Amino acid sequence: MDDSRVPFVVVGSGPSGVEAASALLDEGQPVTLVDAGEPPSLVLPSAGGFLDLRRGDPGQWKWLLGPDFEMFDGMEVASPKMRVPQHQYVFRGFAEANRLETEDFSAVGSLARGGLSNAWGAGISCFDAEELRCLPVDSAVMAAAYREIAQRIGVSGSDADDLGGFHGRGLPLQPPGPLSPGPKRLLGNYRRRRDAPWARGFALGHGRNAVLTEPLGGRSPCRRLGLCLWGCPGRAIYAASYDLERLTARPGFRYLGGMWAESLEVEADGVALELVDRADGSRRRLRTSRLLLAAGALGSARLVMRALQRIDRDGPLLTSPVMRFALFLPHRFGAAVEAESFNLAQLSFAVQVDREPVGHASGNLFPGSGIPVGELARHIPMARPAALVLSRLLAPAILLGNCFLPGGFGRHRLRLATSGALQIRGGWESGYQAWTEALGRRLVRAFRGCGGWVLPGSVGLLAPGEDIHYAGTLPMRIRPEVGECDAEGGVVGLPGVFVVDAAALPLLPGRAHTFTAMALARVIGRKLAISGHPSPRG
Repeated sequence: MDDSRVPFVVVGSGPSGVEAASALLDEGQPVTLVDAGEPPSLVLPSAGGFLDLRRGDPGQWKWLLGPDFEMFDGMEVASPKMRVPQHQYVFRGFAEANRLETEDFSAVGSLARGGLSNAWGAGISCFDAEELRCLPVDSAVMAAAYREIAQRIGVSGSDADDLGGFHGRGLPLQPPGPLSPGPKRLLGNYRRRRDAPWARGFALGHGRNAVLTEPLGGRSPCRRLGLCLWGCPGRAIYAASYDLERLTARPGFRYLGGMWAESLEVEADGVALELVDRADGSRRRLRTSRLLLAAGALGSARLVMRALQRIDRDGPLLTSPVMRFALFLPHRFGAAVEAESFNLAQLSFAVQVDREPVGHASGNLFPGSGIPVGELARHIPMARPAALVLSRLLAPAILLGNCFLPGGFGRHRLRLATSGALQIRGGWESGYQAWTEALGRRLVRAFRGCGGWVLPGSVGLLAPGEDIHYAGTLPMRIRPEVGECDAEGGVVGLPGVFVVDAAALPLLPGRAHTFTAMALARVIGRKLAISGHPSPRG
């Protein structure tokens, strides 16, 4: 089935896709959004907070373990949120659809409505001036896009603490949520001792999250139910699927859900997109003047590499290496677990590092009480019964930490095989192990100065790809080559095709990057709507 030509088509309903579509609609341009559109298939907890449900919900096993005990699948995966039954639909089918073949790499993606934002950590950070100089985009225009997006989705945090400048000042922030006793004391200790030698180049402050602490747009503020790992019943945690619902009510917006974008082809007067209906396998051909790709760093790259016939040639892939650790707060050992809690990042930190072109690593601290004690127990080298008892005493005293390192450490390669498989080979540059060990020692000293102890044996590195911070597969350049993007996101060699997601980012610093990918999508979408700038012909 062939469709008549439409002016703008966006592929993908994740944060970047809905942002590009919003920008086009704001400028009066009609938009068709094509999306694989995996619907939610949730087993939601009953009404109430986490502790109340654990004490009194007879059906709690269904949402804790899943009707088919999904929580036990993939136990080797570091992040428990990837095993939570409520989130299985988010990741389902991505590897098969993209025909992924991996070596030393754990590839994750989503076909769900709203993409990976249905199960993300909601961390928000702006690129700083030095990082933005690596993008061929005006920094003032990016700053305006940051503000517009923050105003719409709701971002909570503090501009006044030591991380205000790191995360980016000038955003319309909602107040940070209240801190639990452990994080509150840790932050207080840091503020009193920040002039000590161990604090040089280290900063600690409130987390900055796409989480409401005040009502906004029909969404409720965080009620501190402690269910963050399983999903927020009041929609306090932003997900792109909420914006997708909003877009469907706007004139000029058309949603083609359940459609897999298999391939694209540049024609004499536009771009043709080959779609496959995921329900019945039928095909249709959608023609457009301008095609905007927001299928994720892997999905967008697959479409471009196939269209350019870049077969059996290595391409780039950036990821953020991640260090994980557990921080023990002795004064909280054996304390009562809070009845009300927020279990995403209550605190964040940044560490200056000697690393070009970006000079920092950053991370977050999450309450240990936000995950089932069984998750803690599986990391304790004791018999299961004893490990469970100790975990209950430890849970109020544990903060679980991650630390994102600059993406330049990766030596990952992406390749489209003759068979059509998308192959990923993971690896790190030489010196990576020694560098991360030195960073780990630095974090141990810094947190010890704040009154916390990094537990011996808890420091470890996630496998390549488990960070799920993917970027740079189709990077923007001032002088792009074939398969790269120009300042408007246009793919050289594919006139009329534009990349509006993290695939276009030429660098991946040691911070959350989703907010910048959204801002870039908004900037590109607006430029295309206003100027109709053509993609260069390569």
